[in-house]
Amino acid sequence: MRRERVCGGAGVTRLLLAICMMVMWSGRALAGETTESQELSARARRGLLATGDGHSLAVAPDGSVWGWGANGFGQLGDGKYGKHSLPVRVPGIGRVITVAAGDFYSMALRVDGSVWAWGLNDAGQLGVESPYSRPQPAPVPGLTGVVALAAGERHVLALRADGSVWAWGDNFQGQLGVELESWPSSRFEPAPVPGLTDVVAVAAGKALSLALRADGSVWAWGDNSYGQLGTPEPYSRAQPAPVPGLTDVVALATHGEHALAVRQDGSVWFWGEDSLDLVGDGFENSIATPHAVPGLTNVVAVDDAFDRSMALRRDGTLWAWGQNNWGQLGDGTTQLRTRPVQVGVGHVVDFAVGGTHSLAVRRDGSLWSWGNNMTGALGTGTDQRLTPIQTRVLTDVVSLSAGSARSLAVREDGSVWSWGSEPAQVAALSSTKAVSSGDSHWLALGTDGSVRAWGFNTYGQLGDGTQTYRALPVPVPGLTDVVDLSAAELSSLAVRADGSVWGWGANFQGQLGPGTTQPRTSPVQISGLDQVVAVSASASYSLAVRADGSVWAWGDNSYGQLGVESPYSRPQPAPVPGLTDVVALSAGSSHALALRRDGSVWAWGSNAQGQLGDGSRVSRPTPAPVPGLSRVVSLTARGNVSLALREDGSVWAWGSNPDGLGDGTREPRASPVQVVGLTDAVAISAGGSHALAVREDGSVWGWGNSAMLGAGLSVVQPTPTRLTLPCRVPGGPGREHRAGEPRRCHVAQ
Repeated sequence: MRRERVCGGAGVTRLLLAICMMVMWSGRALAGETTESQELSARARRGLLATGDGHSLAVAPDGSVWGWGANGFGQLGDGKYGKHSLPVRVPGIGRVITVAAGDFYSMALRVDGSVWAWGLNDAGQLGVESPYSRPQPAPVPGLTGVVALAAGERHVLALRADGSVWAWGDNFQGQLGVELESWPSSRFEPAPVPGLTDVVAVAAGKALSLALRADGSVWAWGDNSYGQLGTPEPYSRAQPAPVPGLTDVVALATHGEHALAVRQDGSVWFWGEDSLDLVGDGFENSIATPHAVPGLTNVVAVDDAFDRSMALRRDGTLWAWGQNNWGQLGDGTTQLRTRPVQVGVGHVVDFAVGGTHSLAVRRDGSLWSWGNNMTGALGTGTDQRLTPIQTRVLTDVVSLSAGSARSLAVREDGSVWSWGSEPAQVAALSSTKAVSSGDSHWLALGTDGSVRAWGFNTYGQLGDGTQTYRALPVPVPGLTDVVDLSAAELSSLAVRADGSVWGWGANFQGQLGPGTTQPRTSPVQISGLDQVVAVSASASYSLAVRADGSVWAWGDNSYGQLGVESPYSRPQPAPVPGLTDVVALSAGSSHALALRRDGSVWAWGSNAQGQLGDGSRVSRPTPAPVPGLSRVVSLTARGNVSLALREDGSVWAWGSNPDGLGDGTREPRASPVQVVGLTDAVAISAGGSHALAVREDGSVWGWGNSAMLGAGLSVVQPTPTRLTLPCRVPGGPGREHRAGEPRRCHVAQ
């Protein structure tokens, strides 16, 4: 069977294309491989890792994205600016299958074929017309059905399932495949590259674009200053044309001004800029004709940077050559290598080459890094490494929710833990990525987009079609592809991947939004809302933020919490006037908070306890900024309390304070005050009478009502104290620890 018959054709599906690409990357025959090389061929795939100039990205098994390293332009996606030396989770995005990184920006491809982007946007590489950076992920408009991504220095290529290539960003050298006469020569919206069909892989360099077609030919366009188009003429070319002399190619790579290709026979071919003799032929020059790299056989994948290259062989060994002043070749030296040398890590299934550092994933799922760590790009919190060191990708606690009766935390293995006075694992829950606490019921969102619920069910707040109390989590029928959820006092909300909002439970004030006040024991779609990305439910009203940054509200409006001056409830959604560019929101009992893209916090509604943070006790139906707060990345409201997390890791609180806002007092605060002792928080949650925070090391800290902190305290805790979660015993809850078995305990590093 010829390869073009397997992978070609405009009607090829994403699944078939992915299989074809994996087979081609592996370089394997359709039969005859065995043992480790066969397993490597089945598992080795690119895109689990990505590296920029000084930052790193990784896709976790649950589809979440983690980033670390340089972050001056928000390229880590956590809403902050400033480097992270340890991995942090990128919020607001899940079900990711591939990541890509340019110098100072990041991309992610979700399983639904949508592309998300964040970081620097000076050339429109985020797919929007704005010269500013964006520190949080947002979808690239106008793209569907994408199966692969490639991020150049300032331009992006996307491969769709129909074999077409779409491009956007910088086009100074024609790397988008078209001539643009305007200045600056950028395109902000994705558009197809003319003349390309049956493409199965793409790669993007500094100003170079490459495409691999199903017939094994490589097509190139863009800059040709060093012969990187495979021709000697030193002129750029906007029209794709085949690279002469290359056939039977199964994989390719470019990040700088040269390119690599793997042929079906496992050989590696090089062309373009070669001032460091990366081709290994003993000469330092530019090469316009592809040359074989000596000494490499049985290669299944390649990657490169401006001054070095790497190749993965079928036996799981990794080989590198080129610049090595930071130990970025991983051979234990700082010696430049003009011939491939083996990197000190084996059983590799994926790898990525960064500006001055490198990453690899082993067959056991562990992540290793080496090279320069001045920006924290290794994710280890250590110094420069000449040999690979294992990186701690995930923190122990990755998500939490503080409730009125109990609090929940999701740990790195997907288990859920609940506590009032003592933490205990929630049975029958695994592969969980987020939780939400109501007053007496709880919700869990699985990595597969399903929702489970447990607790009291008097008004149908569990959504299972009954009013029966459930001690153990049960599925919420009919809900799939859920991306966000929120549990209120007696009701629940969920957002699906298609942007629709669904609600169930109590509905006294029309907070479910169907236009009535009847309770619902099963999820019902809220009419008049689409393109929603997040929701927040309170006891009597609800909020939603759409992809365009607008906020919509419905339910009770006794205190102006719907953003309009009217004492009446409204059972259907309507926009909150005067709010734009909102990226997150939270509903308190009768006041609301919204976080705008510029890092400012806006508040409206009841203000009897100073929960609007404007220094007064006067309620206000019109949103206005909270004075003195800037560069905020996360917020949460519960009861009459408000919390905000700033990008420097500090936590600020205001509002009611009978149980302690964390500032060491019990006085209400009408303006934000800093929570004592928290300087590296990464997540927060308010529970009404207590609050929680996750620090960078994955530890959980709490303050307020001691009965909710699980810390054995008998008095109000006015400042944060560390909460202890039990060790995880293999086999889950209910099974005793056996002698000799490891206990999985988190140890702060």
